[in-house]
Amino acid sequence: MTKKQLFMCVMITAIAIIVSLAIIFLPVSAYSGNKEYQENVEISFEVVLSPEDVAKEFYGWYLAYIGNRSSGEFHNPLVDGAYKDNQYLSSGFISELDKMVADGIAADPILLAQDIPQEFSVDRGRETGTVIVHLQFGSSSNHDLKLTMINELGSWKINKIEQMN
Repeated sequence: MTKKQLFMCVMITAIAIIVSLAIIFLPVSAYSGNKEYQENVEISFEVVLSPEDVAKEFYGWYLAYIGNRSSGEFHNPLVDGAYKDNQYLSSGFISELDKMVADGIAADPILLAQDIPQEFSVDRGRETGTVIVHLQFGSSSNHDLKLTMINELGSWKINKIEQMN
């Protein structure tokens, strides 16, 4: 192999290495300081809860927030405005709750009852994005709610609560 051929072989190899490194490291360095890109990457790896899981999480939080009347540890998430920052309610439903609370309400619009249930369970609804919540108010009193959810910002959110017939 002549000196000229050896030189060309070394040059081609060096150029190939430089191009390969540029392909690998330039995108990484470009995005490493880009906050918007990093936030989008983090969002894409979030676990999206099913409508059933959203209902379980929300009613678990709601009833825990209310507390226990008999022990004197009782809070009202509607009066306190705690529902406003809840990640499981749609922005439209939060606006509806704001209006209801401002106008005065006779029964809890989340429970559709005046009493606090002792326990609850959740079943999948017939339509996509619907859930049935079973509220247990004692040994024989049961109350069923239909929750309709929408996909808002990539997550299921409660958008409507209505009494089952």
